[in-house]
Amino acid sequence: MSKAALLQLTRNLAVALAPEVRVNAVAPGTVAATRWQPGLHGEEEFARRAAKEREVVPLGRTAEPEHVAQAAVRLLGMELVTGEALILDGGRHVVY
Repeated sequence: MSKAALLQLTRNLAVALAPEVRVNAVAPGTVAATRWQPGLHGEEEFARRAAKEREVVPLGRTAEPEHVAQAAVRLLGMELVTGEALILDGGRHVVY
């Protein structure tokens, strides 16, 4: 629900603030972080989570923080894009 609300807010603000301001969103899915590192929960748990992610994500991998940053920078450079959300989840949203 919260992601849907943010996407709608992005669209509404894009209309309200145009043409002076462009409003876009980056919507990442699972992003590799400290909680995904093998040392935190043990090697077996890390391997189980990684295998599960490969099963449900068409591209078979999770995003790194750098991927999210790259997406934000690219959106900044697109002059005619507003009211859009760039979904970074390796295709998981098309499966569910």
